[in-house]
Amino acid sequence: MPVMQSPDAPPRYLDQGAEQLPEYTSTRPLSLVASRHTPILKEFTYDSKNRKGRSWLSLTLKGDTLLSKHTPTIAEGSGLSGSVSLNLESSEAIQAVSISVIGQIITGANPGESFTFLEIPVTLWSKALGEANPAGDVRQESSGKLLGTYSWPFHVDIPKQVTLPIGSYGSSQTYTLPQTFLERHTRAGIKYDVIVRISRGKLRVNSKLTATFGYLPIIRPMAPSPLRQLAYQENSPILGPEADPEGWHTVPSTWVKGNVFGKRSVSIHCTLSLAKPLCYTRGTAIPCFLDLQSADGQALGLLSSPNAVVLRLRRRVKYRDNNLTTKLEVGIDTKDTVTDSESAVWWPSREGDTTMDSPRRCLAGEIHLNKILKPTTAIANFSIEYAVVLFSFDAPAFTSTGPDTLLIQPVEVATAYAPGPRPRIYSPPNYQPPVPVNPFYQAMPTEASLGSF
Repeated sequence: MPVMQSPDAPPRYLDQGAEQLPEYTSTRPLSLVASRHTPILKEFTYDSKNRKGRSWLSLTLKGDTLLSKHTPTIAEGSGLSGSVSLNLESSEAIQAVSISVIGQIITGANPGESFTFLEIPVTLWSKALGEANPAGDVRQESSGKLLGTYSWPFHVDIPKQVTLPIGSYGSSQTYTLPQTFLERHTRAGIKYDVIVRISRGKLRVNSKLTATFGYLPIIRPMAPSPLRQLAYQENSPILGPEADPEGWHTVPSTWVKGNVFGKRSVSIHCTLSLAKPLCYTRGTAIPCFLDLQSADGQALGLLSSPNAVVLRLRRRVKYRDNNLTTKLEVGIDTKDTVTDSESAVWWPSREGDTTMDSPRRCLAGEIHLNKILKPTTAIANFSIEYAVVLFSFDAPAFTSTGPDTLLIQPVEVATAYAPGPRPRIYSPPNYQPPVPVNPFYQAMPTEASLGSF
């Protein structure tokens, strides 16, 4: 299949002596662990001390080294491994040693402001199971009490999905287990804990030790179009919507309305396209394409400047703060926390006519996705949603008379690469293309119409 040369890469279109944009290759996101077979594990130990300041109960959790910086973190399918240890300097009448793996939606600091969506209890030892297996130098008590050092290893399989009741009519829904989500400025979150319980029987105080761990689901997009895969494989620019219609989703177009220099009303027909599928791996980029058409050449020139287009990725964290206890309620108003990313990077594309009198301009671009973005999530009364939002244009001498938000297209954020060749990023983060970058910008009138630049 012959390879069509695309204009949609910045190095190809910085004419008139403009400096070439260096090729940019992003670092590999640490979240993309699906291709690794056996993770290297890193141990984290938590303990409880006695009155003498010596550890008598300890919990060790093993996390994936590539994912675990300060907290043990595991990826989907790897399970949670660790051990529980006792170091008893005096004999104790312990009835059982157990752990519970807990996953919760947190909506506040109070006990009732949480909902448990995952609970896996595991009994490591109980008196009913027989004599405990000691580790190390142990003094065994004839009374059956525990004395000395003991250790119980464990491995807990974490399910990929959970099924939860919905409402009060006996219905249920299955959800993918969500990634850990704990952010300082967001009240709601997703939290995973391992709780160790030491049961001493009636009239005795039980002991508990809790440690937090992280969980990463493997969410993989569908493969992109064959032509985009070929571009990634051959390290060449991706094709636009006209050359590769199968590879793009075109958002319903809109009209951009405003005034130029406060004197003349103008209208520009605006069409936004995003690369398909509408699911993108964090640490990569969202390829974008913008088609602008207008009979007013001056307005078209102003708004087709790469610095004038404001396209961002919006994240919306939604939750219902309704003190859920046993069953999830539907139809309750949500509380939202909305944040917008930095603006997309743009450069002129020759897929549109670039002559000065052409009524059409096209821009290619991309939104860089931070490698620590949380993936799209939906479970019970909590969700993380993403959308690409086109805002009103920000161009000198242009005043918008339309809405601040022009177009919104929901998208998803994944944690693993799509099948096929790895996607490329065509511009470095925060890159601002030189202006002018194309002959039709330089050829526009400057004395009267661009004097305020």
